Amino acid sequence: GLRLLEPVVKVPLILRLPGQTVPRRVADPVETVDLFPTVAELFGLPAPAGLPGRTLTPALVGAALTAPRFRIIERRRYPDQPKVVGVALHGGDWKAVYYHDEDGRETRWLGRRTEGFDTVNLYDPASDEARWLETARKGLQAVGDEPASELDEEGRRILEALGYLD
Repeated sequence: GLRLLEPVVKVPLILRLPGQTVPRRVADPVETVDLFPTVAELFGLPAPAGLPGRTLTPALVGAALTAPRFRIIERRRYPDQPKVVGVALHGGDWKAVYYHDEDGRETRWLGRRTEGFDTVNLYDPASDEARWLETARKGLQAVGDEPASELDEEGRRILEALGYLD
């Protein structure tokens, strides 16, 4: 879909460690960039310097995770609709979203967990969340999109074996 609603951007991460017998539920949000540092630490390997993400191993033993003030949770661009852009940020109990539709219309949204994130728009241009959203939007716009490179035969074979291509 075009909209970055919670059911679309909230994806569970399930880990089971060798020897783990008691399940543990961690409500702290994590990112896919956290997986590599976590796996490296679990295998006793150093994570490369400058790598984005953080290790999640403290959460695996019951400790709380320290979260960044905000994080980009989704950026959408649609090849068949090049003018459509969606950017969403999370910051603990809030979510800010920017949409640029095909017709040029722009929408900015701020939702709070207590109101159900996607239910009531509490956007205030003077808020910290609005400034963070604008900074992220402008930064991502400046970076732009890298054109996709053509797949070589080995890359195509790997993606087919994984079920991503027919």
